[in-house]
Amino acid sequence: MVVRRLKNLLAPIVLPAESAFWRSVGRLRRLRRSGATVETDLSTFLDVPPGQASVITPAGVNVSGQRRLARLRVGRGPLTCRVEPDALFVPLPQGCSAFTHHGLYDAAGALIPESCVYRGVDSSQRMTVDQGGRLPVGADVDSSDEAVIYLGFLVDHYGHFLTECLARVWYALDERPDLRLLAHGAAATTYARRLFAALDIRPDRFVVPDRATRFRQVHIPQPTFVERFMLHERHLAVTRRAARRILEGETLQPSAQPVYLSRARLGVHPRKLYGEVSLIRHLRRAGVLIVDPQDLDLEQQVRLFNEHEVIIGPIGSAHHTTALALAPRHHVYLCNWASENFVLFDLLTGNRAHYLQLTPPVRSLQRKPNHLLDVALTLSVLRDLGVIPTRNRPGAGRRPAPPGRLPGLGDEGDLLVDMD
Repeated sequence: MVVRRLKNLLAPIVLPAESAFWRSVGRLRRLRRSGATVETDLSTFLDVPPGQASVITPAGVNVSGQRRLARLRVGRGPLTCRVEPDALFVPLPQGCSAFTHHGLYDAAGALIPESCVYRGVDSSQRMTVDQGGRLPVGADVDSSDEAVIYLGFLVDHYGHFLTECLARVWYALDERPDLRLLAHGAAATTYARRLFAALDIRPDRFVVPDRATRFRQVHIPQPTFVERFMLHERHLAVTRRAARRILEGETLQPSAQPVYLSRARLGVHPRKLYGEVSLIRHLRRAGVLIVDPQDLDLEQQVRLFNEHEVIIGPIGSAHHTTALALAPRHHVYLCNWASENFVLFDLLTGNRAHYLQLTPPVRSLQRKPNHLLDVALTLSVLRDLGVIPTRNRPGAGRRPAPPGRLPGLGDEGDLLVDMD
């Protein structure tokens, strides 16, 4: 009755009655009635110890798509570096993103493949836009007699910073600490400046020309991270080196208390999780520490991940702080799929990981869909995993929900709060 009233109330304003949101509610009701989940050990698809990483889904949901994970690579061999003479750097065109308009050009004006960013299996998807037909020439190009290292792009995005933006830093630390660093974009965020400071990379070491510039020599290191395909062990060496410096002189207090990384206070954002407010209320009652990562500085996040072993939360950039943990953690992701990037870090760090595929997507106007969480089923799985205690079950000592009502979804207050 409550859901029907909400549906009638919100249909003309927010969600059409036939929308994916209400179909997802119906799907969750059917899954909840089945009351069963299936755990699929990713050792079926990956060369990892059994139990290190698992996907947990409601009974009847097909997880065969996880076979794509078998193509992931953890790199441990030697890395290479291309040294290009007379390489041309072109600054970002106005209104363009560093995600796409980066890269270097050789003396003939051809895009240098090693300077591009690639993603996907076998690095098959090139993200870099080739501006070869629109390159500045003559008086529009400055020249520099300096030899530099090309880092690629630097962006104001925590997850991409810890992954793609740091992918070439190994060379600047271990091979040529004497050379300055050329990049598209700047380390403008506080967390970026603090992490580079922890690596002894000073702000004056960066070169970010505002005009097209041809450099005498550019070193282009092989990246240690390729999104959705490869993570090299030297990437983790860089991030843990920064973490050790950040924690230098600190006295850590290891804690068995689980941590929940909340997205509830992010406001309007992609991948909104309907039902998260209700879940947080139950987790807090169970003794879980609720954290809003956006309110923590880098040092606080590093300390958090090094003091607490169990990290729970919707899949997202906040989990990438695991790269700054000095020991394996236990991650429990609330997700719709086991994302390759997170699996890569779990494999390399030796994390224990569970991907709870309990959140069917809800179609929205955003590029990334929102999701709908079955709170009761999620809490049940967390108890089965031993992540939260079995005592103090939500609803204990209270009148049971009426037949046909889905706990955590049929609560009018929860829905209204989550959909503000």
